[in-house]
Amino acid sequence: MEQEHPFIKDAYLFAQEKHFGKKRQYINLPYFTHPLGVYFNVYSFTNNIDIRVAALLHDTVEKGGTSIPEIARNFNPEIANLVAEVTNDAYQIQAHGKANYLVDKINKISAEALIIKFADFMDNIDGLRKLNLKDKEQAEYAKEYVTMTIYILSNIKRELTTEHEIMIKKIGEMIDQYIGLRNAVEEEKNKGTAP
Repeated sequence: MEQEHPFIKDAYLFAQEKHFGKKRQYINLPYFTHPLGVYFNVYSFTNNIDIRVAALLHDTVEKGGTSIPEIARNFNPEIANLVAEVTNDAYQIQAHGKANYLVDKINKISAEALIIKFADFMDNIDGLRKLNLKDKEQAEYAKEYVTMTIYILSNIKRELTTEHEIMIKKIGEMIDQYIGLRNAVEEEKNKGTAP
């Protein structure tokens, strides 16, 4: 974790506190491992401190009970705006479906926020490797997430930066790895030789 900017440490502690006691879905890991994973993905693609800080804070409104004004007060309006851009609207998801909502969102958010959103996809897909794909519910969740991600990426109709293109390629590679893992689990299940 970089030490040159105090916002990084402050965002780390803020997000850790907001997600305290929560677990990732289907994975027995603290929820905070997700924003940390998103941060490290973002770190690989930009030096922009506001984007890096917003990556740590990206789920604090949706899942941490904070607000955009609280983020603006504790950090700055630019960081708060980035978090607002990547925060999902539950009402819009219900009205339009999650995949369609995210296609629309991704085609409208800033280039900076898109880095965070793609880093979020990367960490979520990485998390699929930790699922028990022999469990029907977990396998279905993973399949739906991958299908939705492919649909979203296939419907991007906006200008992309070189960083965005590299991130999309990485997401595609991660999906291919997941599909290979899923196929191997399916073969084992079909053989009846589960380890």
